[in-house]
Amino acid sequence: MLDGSYSRLTADARLFLYPAKRVDDRFSIGLGATFRAIQWKGLAPYARVRAERNRSAVGIYDFSRRAAEFGVTSAF
Repeated sequence: MLDGSYSRLTADARLFLYPAKRVDDRFSIGLGATFRAIQWKGLAPYARVRAERNRSAVGIYDFSRRAAEFGVTSAF
């Protein structure tokens, strides 16, 4: 499974604490797989990875994130 997304946030006005009006662009991509060929008592392993990047005109909202997830699921 492969998925991706993009979202944009634009503030109405600049807050007095920050030098610019907040404008965010968020990109996200994920990849996951269930390995049904490797089953044990009806359970199959899966793995997922995700990367996310938020670019913002306001520094405290500018971030990147990476995550990995491993587990088992019911294989049917």
